[in-house]
Amino acid sequence: MPMRKFQHTVSADDTAAQVGSGDLDVLATPRLITWCENAAFQVCKQNIDADHTTVGTMVKIEHVKGSP
Repeated sequence: MPMRKFQHTVSADDTAAQVGSGDLDVLATPRLITWCENAAFQVCKQNIDADHTTVGTMVKIEHVKGSP
């Protein structure tokens, strides 16, 4: 499968305090997971028939350090 590069500068909208997953102004794990799922979907979309899609069934991630 091809690689897909994704780059994003963390803003206030991406923080745990803003999305409701914590009270700190650091990158929210739910936002990180959303980005990972979106990148995977974009790659899959290029390699499956137009009348098919993908669904997530499990997410395993270690977000070990907050990024201010």
